[in-house]
Amino acid sequence: MSWMSAASWLILLSTSCILAGCEPSTRRIQFREEIQLHDEQKLIAERVLTIKVLGEIGGPGGWEPLSESLEIIGPQHSDHPPKWTSPDGLVPLLLDRAPDTSQWAMIASFIMCDPWVKYGRPKVPYIEFRVRDGQWQRVEFSPVWLGRKTNVFSGIRSSGEPPMLSIEDKQKRADSRTAKWYVQIEDHWLGGC
Repeated sequence: MSWMSAASWLILLSTSCILAGCEPSTRRIQFREEIQLHDEQKLIAERVLTIKVLGEIGGPGGWEPLSESLEIIGPQHSDHPPKWTSPDGLVPLLLDRAPDTSQWAMIASFIMCDPWVKYGRPKVPYIEFRVRDGQWQRVEFSPVWLGRKTNVFSGIRSSGEPPMLSIEDKQKRADSRTAKWYVQIEDHWLGGC
């Protein structure tokens, strides 16, 4: 293969990749969202995700969470939970106070199988965390959450999100293709792991 044909091949591949929408393998997404608690109180959360882009040529493109954080930044008062972080590929679905103890609780799930395996292959697709001694700690999943609608946005686009998602924005983006266990806390799931 001559140098000229190698250069032509490289240009062709580069152009094809640009036209097909090839993207970098990882991306940082940052946005804010409004979260409504069970008692109707509304909070503003800062979300930061690092994702692995799983684009399909000509397709919608998916993503795998690599790390994520959620921090309540408003309204300003001292009763907010600490910043929640997951370096394990978990996705937050529900933030609220536990009805049985009033502790802050986070219900998270997984998109990929690795976190499911890492967390012991739970029978329901959720991992529960509660604030104890000022820190998030994993606890056994409590059935008090069954039937609750999720309030943390999970339909994040791999291309990113607008700077702020209101509750109304999240409702408009609700998609009938979203797995039911990401919309409401269920005691069963049809996981493929």
